[in-house]
Amino acid sequence: MQQLTREQVRDWLPVWPAEAHKQQRGHLWVFGGSVGFSGAPRLVAMGAQAMGAGLVSLVVPDAIYPIVATAALEEMVHPASAAPDYRSRADAVVAGPGWGTAQRERLARLLEEAQPLVLDADALNMVAEHPALRQAVRDRQSPTVITPHPGEAARLLGWSSAGQVQRDRASACAALVAAFGGVVVLKGLGTLIGEAGGAVRYSPFGNNRLAIAGSGDVLAGMVGALLAQGVAPSRAAACAVALHGMTVGCDGWYRAGQLGAVVAKLRAGLCVEGSAFS
Repeated sequence: MQQLTREQVRDWLPVWPAEAHKQQRGHLWVFGGSVGFSGAPRLVAMGAQAMGAGLVSLVVPDAIYPIVATAALEEMVHPASAAPDYRSRADAVVAGPGWGTAQRERLARLLEEAQPLVLDADALNMVAEHPALRQAVRDRQSPTVITPHPGEAARLLGWSSAGQVQRDRASACAALVAAFGGVVVLKGLGTLIGEAGGAVRYSPFGNNRLAIAGSGDVLAGMVGALLAQGVAPSRAAACAVALHGMTVGCDGWYRAGQLGAVVAKLRAGLCVEGSAFS
């Protein structure tokens, strides 16, 4: 097992030349939100913007479209019934935060597409529930990152409880990789990042300060943004997990909605546009 370091994160983060424009920095599309969970897709967008995504588009159920669209500034927001075809526009996709479990058909379509894909929250719960979706995840040839917390991991594996996952997190991570392929981010204290044929990486950053509503949504957006910028999936996951964890050592925040600004400042401390710190 390899421990992540600040130096690795610095080396793996993308550094853009001074003349780079927003189209070059990746367009992330986010599918999420539902009645009572309208903030989730916006938190994903905050994480993505903090990690330097050039463009972020949200596709949300019609019932919450007015709420999300009114609150949005930098991100573009589309009601699901009238969303444009994302397939020629998206460099990566995040699906699941706040989505509910009634989006099975939409998720099945997303799994068939070629864009790098982050599956989080309710997307994982639907995969755990429906064998066809489980098979679709396993069959994907395009980059896929799943980001379960221990409870979601237990459901995906058919294990008895989150406690069983927590008792042997390394085995749980390996079992998820074997079951679904792609890259697995097993969240929790000492987040693990695993992939088939690769070393398991362990994050020494983070603690229970991040155990707040919306924290995982921000992380999903961070991973998605790096995928949209062309970072390899395992490195995208590792960089996002590490920077997300580093926020616990920073002052000035207590809500997930404040994490984006803290992450952006941390990222700027490791690299700046057009050059990198040694």
